[in-house]
This record gives sequence, structure tokens and C-alpha cells, in this order.
Amino acid sequence: MLKYPNDPDSASKRPNKLRRQTYIVWTGSALIGIGKLVIGLLSSSFFTCINAFYTFGILTAKLCLFPAMAKRLDLSAEKRYCRYAGWVLIASSLLYMLYSLHQWFHPSNIYYPIYLALGIAAFTFTELTLDIRGVFLTRKSRTPVPFTLKCINLAASLICLVLTQTAILSFSADGISVPPETNGRFGILMGCVAALLGIVIVLRFGRKTHVNASALPKNRFFE
Repeated sequence: MLKYPNDPDSASKRPNKLRRQTYIVWTGSALIGIGKLVIGLLSSSFFTCINAFYTFGILTAKLCLFPAMAKRLDLSAEKRYCRYAGWVLIASSLLYMLYSLHQWFHPSNIYYPIYLALGIAAFTFTELTLDIRGVFLTRKSRTPVPFTLKCINLAASLICLVLTQTAILSFSADGISVPPETNGRFGILMGCVAALLGIVIVLRFGRKTHVNASALPKNRFFE
């Protein structure tokens, strides 16, 4: 549990503050996804667009948790929304793996002009920072919603590494592009781990538990 100061109002203020910070992180993730999609379209890079769509998939998984964050629910309902988020994470990761598998066996060269590569690197590093921040916000909680958010943020950070590697290496040496089969293998590995995190969420909250909402603490989201 989070340790609150002796201030009698802190128990109610701290969860609300963390909830607001979580919403801000989500908004940042949405803007980053749009930015990556725009860069992908400008550079005619289907690879970058796929990474942008994965960001939107991650955001969709997080939005599945919104009802459980916006109001107090019983434990069974919280777990249900967590399972929804887990299934979305699994589906997004499997689709990413499918694209990476195609890229491995049917490689095509990926090269970005330096200004686009720098833009991609900036977006992915920012997204990685936001994902790590999300993990940090929920690191001490073991209740369903924060645990699910932690797994989703970790999965997103893993996929970020694939695009970050591509962007950095594409301008690390003039005229040398990243071997596409490398992106494919790395994407399969990271996508597999991300899908496993989704499976962990589904299995962890697969058991139905009926608890009266009135018996729960007032602020159980970041408890």
C-alpha cells in the first residue's frame, strides 16, 4: 500500500493526484501515436505506421480500464475490465508479431532521412519515458487496475525499443540502412514478451470474485 502522510486529507488527495497524472500520461501517449503516424506517412514507412497503430492499441487497452478508474466498482467488475485490457494487449502484440514475422521472411530496406530519424527517435524516447513513468506510478500497488497498467506500460516500452533501434541505426552511418530481418526478429521477441504480459493479466484476473463495493475503501485505485 502507498504510505500517506499524517495529513487527514492526504488519503483522498494522493489517489486523485495519481489518477490525474495517469490521465496526462495517456494524453501524451495519444499525441505521440499521432506524431509517429504522421512521420510514417511523410516517410512512406509502413513500419513506422505499424508502430503508431500499436501505440493506439496500447491506448485502447488502457482505456478499457477507464470505467474502473472513474468510479468505485466491486472487485469482480475491476477484474473484468482488467481482462478486457489484457485481451486487447494480447491481440495488439500478436498482430505486431505477425507483421514482424512477415518482415523477417520478406525483408525490405528501411532508411530514414536524418530529420525524420531524429523525429522518430524523439517521439519514441518520449513515449518510453512516459511508459516508464507509468510503471513508476503504479510500482507499489498490487490491486487489479494498477497492476494491469504496469504490465501494459512495460509492454509498450518493449515495443518502443524496436522503433528506437531502427531510428538510431538508420542515421548512425551515412547511407547504411538497418537490416530489415533484424527488425523482424527483434519485433517478434518484443511482441512475444508483450503478449505474455497480456496473458499474465488475463490469467491473474480470470477468477471471478464477488465483493460488495460498499465494503471497499473509498480510494482503492492506487491502494
